[in-house]
Amino acid sequence: MMNTMKTKKTAVSGRTVQKARKRRGGGTYRSYLIILLSLMVIFVLAGGLFGYLGFQVYNHDGIYDGVTVAGVDLSGMSRREAAEAIDAQMQSLLDNMTFQIQIDEDTFEVTPEDLNIAYSVDAAAAEAYHFGREGSFFSRVGAIFRARMNGYAVDFAYTYDLDAFDKIAKEIAEKVNVSESQTSYEIQNDTLVLTVGTAERYIDPLDISQALLDKFENNTTGDIVLTTGSGGRDQIDLEALKKEIDREPVDAYLDEETDPDNPVVVPEENGLELDVTAAAAVLAMEGSGPDHNIYRIPLVVTEPEVKRDDIVFYTYDDLLSTAKTTLNKNNVNRTSNVALACEKIDGTILYPGDEFSFNDIVGERTYDAGFKDAAIYLAGEIADGVGGGICQVSSTLYMAAVGADLEISERKNHRYTVTYTELGEDATVAYDSNIDFKFINNTDYAILIKIVQESNYVLCEFYGTLTDETRNKTVTMESTVISYSEYGTKYEVSEDVAVGETAVKNGGYSGYTVKTYRVVQENGVEVSRTLENTSTYTKLDKVILINPEEAEILEDGTVVYVPKTEDPDEPTDPDDPTDPDEPTDPDEPTDPDDPTDPDEPTDPDDPTDPDEPTDPDEPTDPDVPDDLPDWLQ
Repeated sequence: MMNTMKTKKTAVSGRTVQKARKRRGGGTYRSYLIILLSLMVIFVLAGGLFGYLGFQVYNHDGIYDGVTVAGVDLSGMSRREAAEAIDAQMQSLLDNMTFQIQIDEDTFEVTPEDLNIAYSVDAAAAEAYHFGREGSFFSRVGAIFRARMNGYAVDFAYTYDLDAFDKIAKEIAEKVNVSESQTSYEIQNDTLVLTVGTAERYIDPLDISQALLDKFENNTTGDIVLTTGSGGRDQIDLEALKKEIDREPVDAYLDEETDPDNPVVVPEENGLELDVTAAAAVLAMEGSGPDHNIYRIPLVVTEPEVKRDDIVFYTYDDLLSTAKTTLNKNNVNRTSNVALACEKIDGTILYPGDEFSFNDIVGERTYDAGFKDAAIYLAGEIADGVGGGICQVSSTLYMAAVGADLEISERKNHRYTVTYTELGEDATVAYDSNIDFKFINNTDYAILIKIVQESNYVLCEFYGTLTDETRNKTVTMESTVISYSEYGTKYEVSEDVAVGETAVKNGGYSGYTVKTYRVVQENGVEVSRTLENTSTYTKLDKVILINPEEAEILEDGTVVYVPKTEDPDEPTDPDDPTDPDEPTDPDEPTDPDDPTDPDEPTDPDDPTDPDEPTDPDEPTDPDVPDDLPDWLQ
């Protein structure tokens, strides 16, 4: 029974083993099948992957994903698009790259342009594009996938100019560094000009340059802060300064004690006061000047009750002298210039010791000042010049100044004689050539000048104070001719003149040397005669223009006037060539009585005859309305 059971067990066991073997054979097949299918899937996926990778490696046109330059994602961009994107980014970065250099209390702005910062956009775009396109297939694939997974930043840097660093550093140091100076001040009218002293302040330009280099090499942000070794401004004690500056107003007064014989008017002085509060407010602001340490502080002004004009007001009641010259009022521009010069001078007050300057008061003769073109002499010829005619005003003033017995400090006669004054009594002026007419009030009282152009004359009057010593005094000028040279007549050729006609180019002026004396009389009796001036006037020959057909030019260049006769038969008449009276009549072209009369220049009674140099009958003489500017010699 036991065996049976064993056999049964054995049998059962045998079936079990047999069934198990059958099951094991079917599972292996399926496993193989699964493995085969898996391998096929893997191969398909690998093929697809390699195909994709091959496409990415060999057919991708743009920059690979994940590649950046200066923080700009260039994925998929062409090189041109990448360059534009990088440039836009750099422009934005540079716009925000401006920073400050602070040295003590001073701040200086530095911009990328100051440092000549430059960068290459094309090179960075090219490097980004070539990323993943170099090396073996697998190295390229690895680079592309690393960039896609982790990103890849192309190195991109800008350059800067170290010479520009040094230049900026030097400029800043020059502005910061100051030498030691002392506090000083001066009062200009009603303003206190205060220069605040400073201790020496210095910074080495190399320190500034090194700080700039460190900033860019370390790529740090923010401003640069530096300090100087010393420096600082003086502390101003405004209360102490106020005690020095404040003063009470002082009235003008007549000082008769210093020199009883020559009392003078001492001018007034304004009272001044420093407002400490206002001064402190000005000092709290930045000053002017290279070191910003100059301050202009307004002062409180108190005017005195008695001024200089108040003292001399009653001294203008007496007429000291008068002078009058005539002009051609129809010469509109010249008359306008004369009137304008008179307006500028009229009302001038000269205090004792003051010097009158024609050029200072009338000023430069320009169109903007209101002067016009009028005839003047230019190198012996008539030409238009701005301000022509005003020498008549200075000459009239000269006559009045001598009449008041004033001291003449500067005067020059014209080159040629003028018609509106006697010889030796004219005074020329020229602003550009610094030729001036000046005189000094050498009296003890103020003088008021009144001068006006009216109708056909210029009238000048000096008012002041007459004393018992001067009330009966008269002063005049008398001239003596030392030498005389009569002008001649010359001819010049001009196509503008018709045959049989002539035209006057310029009138003639005789030459003179004259000594002029100042003659002082008291109660009609001459008490003194002193040399006032010596004037030399140049001779100017009269020039007549003729047609070339009526001109004969001699070997020395002299032009002889040979007028043509109107009768055409005259030169062919055989009887006339022997008649000396007809062709050689000297009366018409070479009248010897007029220019060669020897009695005229040597007659001692004639030198003071004004008719010779200023022939009023000359209808075409343009010199009558014109002064002769010596400055155009």
